[in-house]
Amino acid sequence: MKFNAAILRSSKKPLEVETISFVDKLKPGQVIVKIQTTGICGSQIGEIDAVKGPDPYLPHLLGHEAVGVVIDKGDSDKVLNGDQVILHWIKGSGRNAEPPRYFLGSERINAGQIATFTEYAIVSENRLTKVPNCKPSHLDAWATLGCAYLTAYGTLKRIIGRNRLTEALVLGGGGIGQATVLLLSEIFASTITLIENVNARAEYCKTLGANNIHSLNEQDVLINHFDSAIDTTGTPNVIEYGYNAIKDSGILALIGVTPKGATISIDPMPLHYGRELVGIYGGNAKPDEDIPELVDFFQEVIISKLLHEKFTLNSINSALLEMRSGSLIGRAILNLEN
Repeated sequence: MKFNAAILRSSKKPLEVETISFVDKLKPGQVIVKIQTTGICGSQIGEIDAVKGPDPYLPHLLGHEAVGVVIDKGDSDKVLNGDQVILHWIKGSGRNAEPPRYFLGSERINAGQIATFTEYAIVSENRLTKVPNCKPSHLDAWATLGCAYLTAYGTLKRIIGRNRLTEALVLGGGGIGQATVLLLSEIFASTITLIENVNARAEYCKTLGANNIHSLNEQDVLINHFDSAIDTTGTPNVIEYGYNAIKDSGILALIGVTPKGATISIDPMPLHYGRELVGIYGGNAKPDEDIPELVDFFQEVIISKLLHEKFTLNSINSALLEMRSGSLIGRAILNLEN
């Protein structure tokens, strides 16, 4: 089968949309999915920019949160042909299948167990969760369940815990920051302070439930005050601010990824008295349990609050440019149905 996909050939360069082929028979646990919509996560920009170090897998496909339809289940007992599924990078139940082989002519194009910036994807069954048929009006929102909301929900629910969410500080109002604010407001009934320097993003987060908005340069944000802080920026001075803002019984959860080699400076003494600093990798989320709960949460009243800007696969580099510039307020969504 042949289909279009966005390929990263060189780090820090635009993606190239090309027609690639999948010619192999499905391996155990591999499933073919028609991608409907996919979110563009900020971590994908980090991957393009090789913030974790040199990329050994070039050229390769990208994308790790989407909603789609199974068109060939292979030998999987987890899904059936025609099932609607949420695609997520966090492992769920089922087999961790061998990565697929894609080709552009004779050139091998690499991919992991999930890649979603593509019209069709061969996905490992443990990166799929079956969901009820999605309303067309819900597709854009569901496209963000597999990373932003799943990571934020797992972090709040399993790592921080409800008892430390009364007074919460959210650092950064981008995609995961927005998800965190909405979940804190609607599920955990938290009092939420947001640190965000882009006024339009700050105002949008206010509609999602943020009670207090500050820029990092303001002096009136309380120190040693919050039960918890969630960093979504990966920016060292923001992380340091968050650490100083929590109580000695508080926790700072680091969702944002700092560039390789970046460092932070903190006073370690409070760590001996109960303060916690924890790195987040997927938020200990459990897709089989958490995604159905999030689907139930994403009803019309919630979805009506969300902002999505739609792009086609061919305009993916325009979406990335808007995200980099900070001009994009809500989430960038690729529509792959046409």
